Amino acid sequence: MVLTLVSRYRAQPAIKAMMKFVGQDCGPTRLPQVALTPVEVESLRHDLAELGFLPWLR
Repeated sequence: MVLTLVSRYRAQPAIKAMMKFVGQDCGPTRLPQVALTPVEVESLRHDLAELGFLPWLR
């Protein structure tokens, strides 16, 4: 389920956002990938919370 969710948000930018959730800033996304928008980041956080995955990130 988590992999499906991550792929929905574009895998590499989503994983970078998830790393930022735990305090590990992995730097900007490189082209041709595009970073998630703030709305996408909040949506990703919400979707991960619904799955019960956020406690696993800590």
